[in-house]
Amino acid sequence: MEKYFVIGGMPAVQNLSETLRTNVLQGQVNAVVSRDVVERCNLPNSQTLKFIMQMIFNNPARPLSIRKSSDFLSSRQITHTRECTADYLDYLADAYLLHRVELYSESAVKRRMNPAKYYLNDLGIIIRAMRVKRSLELGPLLENLVFLHLR
Repeated sequence: MEKYFVIGGMPAVQNLSETLRTNVLQGQVNAVVSRDVVERCNLPNSQTLKFIMQMIFNNPARPLSIRKSSDFLSSRQITHTRECTADYLDYLADAYLLHRVELYSESAVKRRMNPAKYYLNDLGIIIRAMRVKRSLELGPLLENLVFLHLR
């Protein structure tokens, strides 16, 4: 299972060397982000998108508040709006890099008040292609794996 967390589930890279695997995965992520997100959605600020991706990829399977994310970006002097942050997260989900899951509740108020969790589509892409810290906690990675299996 630890191998899956590092390599991921893409069949094309399973038997490649570590360097080649990293290059292939980086190329795939860059292609998806540039074609399916930046070009298709006509995004003017790819720096904001990169920061949002790093926030999500460094914190898989954890609740992500749009307000707190926007405040973090503002503290880094990155111009954006809360709506922009929410849209960028939706664009990443539309490109199948991540999945958004809201808290289950019959109360619409509870669903709106609690931040959604974002699950990554492939852990290998995240760790290799995005150069995410390797010291990610095992719990969120396992939760992400269970989500992928049950979805």
